[in-house]
Amino acid sequence: MSDGGAGRLSVREILHQARGRPTGAPGGLVVLDACVSDHTTGDFDEALTLSTAFLAAGATGVVGSRWEVPDGLTGLMMYVFHDRLRTGATPVRALREAQLWLLDPDRVLPDGMPDPIADILRDGDPAALELWAAFARQGH
Repeated sequence: MSDGGAGRLSVREILHQARGRPTGAPGGLVVLDACVSDHTTGDFDEALTLSTAFLAAGATGVVGSRWEVPDGLTGLMMYVFHDRLRTGATPVRALREAQLWLLDPDRVLPDGMPDPIADILRDGDPAALELWAAFARQGH
């Protein structure tokens, strides 16, 4: 990391490190559950975000947030998203199913969901627009 390891990874550094990556090298799915990970604040090019930097670096897909999201409920959504991936859903389908799960007042907890994750449902409204609508997937 260019900032001495303080936990920041810039778009510039992602693109710099990807320069030598072979074009045909396989990429993976990158999931960014932090606030505004698919929104630009420091550059004037609105198409250049942390999410699109990972795509340019070779990721096959990226999930990111367009605005600030509540931590606990985001963790709950990400649990459901990863549960759907684990059961074979494509990333785009897994994200959509997680979003629909949040909107469903009769939602059923995924098998094996730990109690501390399930308890997050009491932290706010899981159907709140600012949570489920914040996340978008880009890529193949």
